[in-house]
Amino acid sequence: MAVMPSNVFARHHYKQLRTSSGVTVDLINTDGSIFYLQGFSTTQPVTLQPNADWGYIGKVRIRVTEAAGQVGSSDLQTDFRCELRDAGQNNNRIIVTRDNSIDFNFGVGKAWKLQPGGPVKASNLRVKCDPALRKIELDRRDDIRVALSNSAQEFERQLDFSDSEGRQEQRQSVGGTFTHVELFVGPGVENQALRCKALNGGQVVLLNRGVNLNKQTFGDGGNGRWTVAGGPTEIDEATEMETISTRSPIQYYSGSGQVNRPIAQNDQCTSWPFPSFAHTDCLPNKLLDKMPRTARTSTEQIKL
Repeated sequence: MAVMPSNVFARHHYKQLRTSSGVTVDLINTDGSIFYLQGFSTTQPVTLQPNADWGYIGKVRIRVTEAAGQVGSSDLQTDFRCELRDAGQNNNRIIVTRDNSIDFNFGVGKAWKLQPGGPVKASNLRVKCDPALRKIELDRRDDIRVALSNSAQEFERQLDFSDSEGRQEQRQSVGGTFTHVELFVGPGVENQALRCKALNGGQVVLLNRGVNLNKQTFGDGGNGRWTVAGGPTEIDEATEMETISTRSPIQYYSGSGQVNRPIAQNDQCTSWPFPSFAHTDCLPNKLLDKMPRTARTSTEQIKL
């Protein structure tokens, strides 16, 4: 859906927002300033973009006008939800928390805090309110699941990796011909950068999603399922990868030794097979060329 122009208001316009236009989302930046996005609907999905000069947004909350509440259902105040996406991170969804609640979307009431990476630059933020959104079920908050499906046969297989908590590698047998795979990582899982591989006879099955083409691994990010690049393919095993968190320092080779820094968008990740120090390095393209190619087992560009 295209991002629509927004009606925006500074803090001192608060009393003028009580109109019949629907739903207002308050955006609170790190300085404590409050900005308003108005123009959301209680009957259809609408996506709006904040102004670039609003700084870094750390909290959000929803207000529903009295007129909008009369148009919507009687459960509107309880059920209506909005979500945040980060255009600077491949349009991945943003986790929000409030008291003991953690979710991929937020409801009416007190402010929700952006987690776990903290405030997001306003120019990268996309706010979508949709009557179809629902809060996460409590028993799915910590889920790690892989769904494999075959569009032609209308067949789906579910694999549960939740016991790993995203911190250790697991393998599960599958068996069958599939056209799509999808990973779901619940908002309660610490490692949202978790990735998986689909294997056919020990060989990696390449996958496509959006601009990510012929990838050896697949992630979640709330961006939907991945398509098997080669068409219907036998998949006999799915492997949950012990990945590096995007929020943790990692090691990379700089030409003069190992240095710690956070993983970044478009980094190249390379696996090293040596038993004494088997690990994965992630680094910018310009540094990848300095590494000895003969030692690499695989290289893949990171698209979070």
